[in-house]
Amino acid sequence: MGLHSGDVLPSLNFEDATGKLVSVNSYFAGKVGVLLVAAHTCPVAFLGLASAAQVLQPWLTTDAVHVPAINPWDKPQMPKTAAMTLPFDVLCAPLTSTDYHDDSQILDGDLAQPAKWGPPMPLVCVVAADDHIVLAQWGWECGKISAAVKAALAQPWFKHR
Repeated sequence: MGLHSGDVLPSLNFEDATGKLVSVNSYFAGKVGVLLVAAHTCPVAFLGLASAAQVLQPWLTTDAVHVPAINPWDKPQMPKTAAMTLPFDVLCAPLTSTDYHDDSQILDGDLAQPAKWGPPMPLVCVVAADDHIVLAQWGWECGKISAAVKAALAQPWFKHR
């Protein structure tokens, strides 16, 4: 994996369901962020997103944590993307292939994760309020990710607005 704990989250811009460009960095805006990158065609990613919706829900209701799920290949209008109702925003990479697992701008370029078939989705990054990555990993692990969110919320510079 190209991202590691302590790295600063790179500048990321993606499209929401209406096609509006969204800055993930501004979206986090001094809050703890959990960035999920998951192809909705991947059954493991689908389960990871469903679990994330359940595990992160208590923090989402307090507005202390922001979560965008970025689909690296599929546009919001595609049936498999619209099939899942999530309590967080689903964003899409502006440069998206139409054959599902060709190049992905977010994976290959923005996040320097050029693996397509090996690692389990989702790619998860827990980001502290100062834009530093607390945890970066492939695959959803409830306990590990919850602990990273709690650690980010406990950092002295975290100021919930």
